[in-house]
Amino acid sequence: MADSALKKLFIQLELAQIPALDRTLTVAQQSILFEIGFWCFAYAIFANICSRLIRVIYSKCSFWEQCKKRSGIFAQNAQDDCIVLSILALHHGFGGTLMLLGSFYGDSMLWRHGYLVETGFEVYDLIAMVFYMFPYTEYLKPEIRVVMAFHHIPGICLSMIILTSDLGKNHHLHMIGGCLLFAGGVSCAAGLYVHSLDFKKQMWQAIIGQIVNALFYIAARFIVYPIEVYGIYNDMVQGGYSDFEVKSVAVGTLMMGVFNVVLLPDILSKCYRYTVKAINNDTAPLEKDVPLSKEDRMRKEKSA
Repeated sequence: MADSALKKLFIQLELAQIPALDRTLTVAQQSILFEIGFWCFAYAIFANICSRLIRVIYSKCSFWEQCKKRSGIFAQNAQDDCIVLSILALHHGFGGTLMLLGSFYGDSMLWRHGYLVETGFEVYDLIAMVFYMFPYTEYLKPEIRVVMAFHHIPGICLSMIILTSDLGKNHHLHMIGGCLLFAGGVSCAAGLYVHSLDFKKQMWQAIIGQIVNALFYIAARFIVYPIEVYGIYNDMVQGGYSDFEVKSVAVGTLMMGVFNVVLLPDILSKCYRYTVKAINNDTAPLEKDVPLSKEDRMRKEKSA
């Protein structure tokens, strides 16, 4: 039933047009633009409603009070980070699965829908930065805005070039998109799992979570990514693509490569720090002066 409904939705999105843009964009370009807008709107509703629901559910869990004693990956406090990671894990898992299935079954249209699920999210996230919507209501770390903007721009800018040319059918590109997005979902799920643990009693489980995260990250971004980027470059050179198309894809893949490198030190350092603590049976807090969680900030403001 759900599978049938999803197929019908995809067909409607593929056929969608924006008549007002007939003189400006082709039918294919209109369909892409319409679908980006659709997934942007769908993610906005999903993220802003589900984040509140998840917070209510998590607040009744045993880990909720203890995780606010640590800082988060995206948010300043791990308690708020749990909300952000949950939403991202669900989104990236959905989009990444569509892209991987499209890649494995040679279904370019299915891959396209997964790509535009991600592009819609990226457009929403840039809007959320400006208008202070979720997840920026969760007191994210200041540097996250720059990192996420740098991450989002290539995918948004390249969407028309990729999906209106033969690149949209390129297996190397399919593998990059699917592996990176799905691995991102795994990383978010691993981060959420680690946040839920009591480090005084479950440090080794936390290490396993961090190692799983690191392995997926390295496999997707430092093994699959460079191999498939090289494959795309060869295909474009031999396929007679224009200099503009080749250079655009080169800039986009370079920006994503920089993003991959920037996040690696933090992931590896956590694996190291967690392992040292477990070996030394160190039960002292990992951090001092952790910023207040959103709920504690609100309580403080009310009592002031």
